[in-house]
Amino acid sequence: MKFDYLKLGAFGHFTDYELIFDKRKNFHLFYGPNEAGKSTVLNSITHFLYGFPQQTNFSFIHQNTKLRIEGQLRQTDGECLPFIRRKGNKKTALGLDGTEIQEGKINDFLNGMNETHFKNMFALDHVRLREGGKSLLQSGGSLGESLFSAASGISMLRKILEEFDKKAGELYKKRGSSPELNKLLKEEKELKKTISELQLKVQTWKDLEKRFNKGKQEIEDMIKEVCFLRSEQERLQRVKLTLPKIAKLRELASKLADLGEVPNLPDNIEELRKENLQLLESAEKMKKKAAENQEILQKNMKEIAIPEGLLEHASLIEALYRDGQSYQKNI
Repeated sequence: MKFDYLKLGAFGHFTDYELIFDKRKNFHLFYGPNEAGKSTVLNSITHFLYGFPQQTNFSFIHQNTKLRIEGQLRQTDGECLPFIRRKGNKKTALGLDGTEIQEGKINDFLNGMNETHFKNMFALDHVRLREGGKSLLQSGGSLGESLFSAASGISMLRKILEEFDKKAGELYKKRGSSPELNKLLKEEKELKKTISELQLKVQTWKDLEKRFNKGKQEIEDMIKEVCFLRSEQERLQRVKLTLPKIAKLRELASKLADLGEVPNLPDNIEELRKENLQLLESAEKMKKKAAENQEILQKNMKEIAIPEGLLEHASLIEALYRDGQSYQKNI
C-alpha cells in the first residue's frame, strides 16, 4: 500500500495543506525546523488510516466536528481508495461524494496491520530513530538484533532478550533436573516407555484377532445349535402333550367300530333321549300296576263259583229273548 496524496483540510494548525507523494519512491522523509508541523503530519497519517482518538490535541484551531483529513491509498495491483476521515463516533470514513466507506475496505488496503505496528515499522519520528541508534551502538555487532530493534522502535530489546534467557534457564537446563521443562521431559520419557510396554505387537494383535474371530464363529455355531435344540425340545413337548390324546382317539375309534353302522341322529337327540327315558319309566310303572291288577283279577276269577244249570238257564233265556225280538219285527 502507498499514499498518492494527503490533504490536511482541517487538522492542527494546517488548513487545506496538501502533500503529494512520488509514486516511484518507497521511502519518504519529512524534515524541517522545530514547530514546523512534522509531528502533526505524522499524526495525521495514523489518524487518517485508523481514525481519530476520543481525545485529540489537534483541534486548537478547528473544532472537533470540523477536523478533516483527505487522502488516497493505492494497492500494488493499482486499485485506489480515495476517502475523507472526520472526527466522530460513527461513519468517520467518507467517500469524496460524502457516502460512507466501511472500515473493512480500508483494512483490506492495510492488510490487517494494526496502528501500533504501523507506527513502529513505517511511521518513525525523531525520538524513535534516536533510540534505534542507541540500540545499534549497544548491540555489539548483532546486526539482526539492531535492525529489528531500530525498525520496530524497541530500544530495550537486549534487556528483554536477557530476561528471556534467564526465564528459559529457569524452565530448562541441559543437565538439570529441577526446571519445570526437565521434569516434563523426564515424565514424557517415562510415559513413552510405559506406552511402548503397553503397545501390542503386530503378530500379537494378529493372533488375538484370529482367536477372536474363531471364538466369534464358535459362538455363532453354538447359538445356531441352541436354536435347533430349543426348536426340537418344543416339538417333543408338543408330541408329549399330544400322545395321550392320540391314544384316547384310537380307543374311541375302536369303540365306534364295534358299534357298527350308527344312524344319523338329530341335533336334539339328548333331549329326545331324556323324554323317552321318562316315558319308559312311566310305562314300566303302568306295566307293573297292570300286572298287579291282572294278578288280583286272576285270583278273583278263581274264587268265582257258577251253580250247575245256571249257564243252561241263561242260554234258554237268551234264546227266548232273541225269539221275542224277531216276533216284534215281524208284526
